[in-house]
Amino acid sequence: SQITTLLLVFFMFLLRQFEFLEEVDEAELTLRVIGYDSVEGMVSVMIIAVFAFLGLFVVLVLYHVLTNPNIQYLLLVDSGEQPSLSLETGKRWHLFLSHIWSSGQDQVANIKRKLQLMLNGCQIFLDVDDLENTEDLEQYVKSSENVLVFLSKGYFFSANCLRELDCALSIQAPLILVHEKNLDKGGVSLDTLRTEVVSQGRDAECLFHAGQEIVIWYRVEHFQLLSLKRIAQSMLYATPLYKNLDMPPVLYLPGEITPELLHFRNPVCLFVSRFNSGAAALADELVACYTDEDIEIVHLCPSTTKDVAQRGLMQANSLIVRCSDMVKTTSSQAMGSVTSHMAKARTTVEEAITHNTKRSYRHPRRRVSLRDAIRRTTNALSKYTRPDTITRMLLYLNQRTFVGDSAGALAEEVRLARARGIKIVLVHENDDCRDGCPFSRLFETTPYDLIREGVYKELAVQFHPMPYRTVSLALLAKALEAKWYSNSCTLLEVM
Repeated sequence: SQITTLLLVFFMFLLRQFEFLEEVDEAELTLRVIGYDSVEGMVSVMIIAVFAFLGLFVVLVLYHVLTNPNIQYLLLVDSGEQPSLSLETGKRWHLFLSHIWSSGQDQVANIKRKLQLMLNGCQIFLDVDDLENTEDLEQYVKSSENVLVFLSKGYFFSANCLRELDCALSIQAPLILVHEKNLDKGGVSLDTLRTEVVSQGRDAECLFHAGQEIVIWYRVEHFQLLSLKRIAQSMLYATPLYKNLDMPPVLYLPGEITPELLHFRNPVCLFVSRFNSGAAALADELVACYTDEDIEIVHLCPSTTKDVAQRGLMQANSLIVRCSDMVKTTSSQAMGSVTSHMAKARTTVEEAITHNTKRSYRHPRRRVSLRDAIRRTTNALSKYTRPDTITRMLLYLNQRTFVGDSAGALAEEVRLARARGIKIVLVHENDDCRDGCPFSRLFETTPYDLIREGVYKELAVQFHPMPYRTVSLALLAKALEAKWYSNSCTLLEVM
C-alpha cells in the first residue's frame, strides 16, 4: 500500500509536468521529457501500474495466510474459552504502553500487535497510534486499566516516561513491568535501573518491591509467547470480571510447546560427561520433568584417588574378559557373578578415566597419555554401557565449560562422541545463578579443533530461569526427538 501511494504521488508529479509543458505548446519536448504525447496515455499507464501493485499486495497477503498457521487466541485453562474483556466505567484502554522511543519503540509495537491478535477485543494505547496531544499524557494513563512499563536503556531519563510513571503510581494503577535484558538490543540490568530511578528522585521500592512481578522480554518465539501470556494474565487480572479472583487467570495458546504435550516414542540413552560442570544436574531436571518416560542417563563418576587411575586399565581389562566369558553361560548363579564382576569393571574403568589432574600418568610398563587412556577405557567399557544405544551426548555450555583441570577430558569425550557418530545436543545456560554466560565466551574457552570441526554448527537450546525453564525443557525434549501426543492435543486435554 505504501508503494502504491508513492506511485500515485510520482504519477501526479508527471501529470503536473505534462500539463505545464502542454501550456507552453511544446508537444515534441513533452514527448521527449515525459514519454507520453497525451494525458490519456499517461493516465492509462498510471491506472495499470496501481492495479498491478494492488494485485501483487493481495497475492502476498493470500500467500501469508495460506503458508502460516491460523491465528490462535489465548484461552482460559479452566474452561478452554476465550477470556472476556471488559472495562471499568470511564476507562478506554485495557493497557497503556509506557516506553522510551530510542530503545523500546519497536518492541512495544510488537507487544501491541501480538496481544491484539491473541486477545479478541483488546484495546491498547500506543503513542504513535493514539496520542493526539502530549499535554494530555496523564489523562491517557488515567483512562487505562493497566500501565505496562517497558524497562529499557534511558527510560528513567525521559521526561514523558517519568510523567506517565508518576501518574500511574499516584492513581495506584496496576503496573506490568517488562524488562529488556538484552544489552545488544537496548537492554540494561535491573541493578542499573534501580540506580537510575533513585537518581531521578524516585523511590525504587515503590517500583521494584518484592511483590512486583517482572516479565523478561525475549525475542525467541517460544519464550516471547510466555512473556506475552504473562502480560495478558496480569492485564486481565485488573479488569472487572477477574479482579476479584485470588490469582490471575491462567491462559494457554493452542499449539504452544510445553513439556506436558510431549513424549518419547523410543527409549532415550543420553551420555552426560562428569567433566561437564552442571550437566548432570540438568539431566536430572529433564528426568524429573519426564518421570514416566524411558530416559537413561549414562555418565562416568569422578574419583580423587590417583593410584586407582594408574592401575585401572589392567584391572578393568582382566575383569571385562572374565565377564565376557561368563556371559556365555545361562545359569542364574553365573549371571549373579557376572553382575558383580560387571559392577567392579565399571567402577575401575570409571575411576581410571576420571584421573585428569595431570596430562598423563605412568602405566606399569609404559607412559600412557590421557587421550589414549580415555579412548582405551571407553572402548573397554563399551560392552556394558552399550554405546550403540546412546542416542545423544548432552553438552552443557556455561562459564565453567572447557575450563580448569577437566577441560582436556571433556574435550576428548566430545571428540570421541563425534567420531562414533553420536549427535551432540548443545544446551546454553543463561541463568546467572547457574553459571550462565554469553555464548561468545565459549569461543574463547573451547578447543580450536572442535570449533573448526563445527561443534557449534547446530543451534543450542537456550535455558533461562523459571518460569521460562519449562519451555527450555520442552525444547530440549524436542531436540532429543520427543513427539507431540497428537496434532490436535491441547494443554487443556492433558490437564
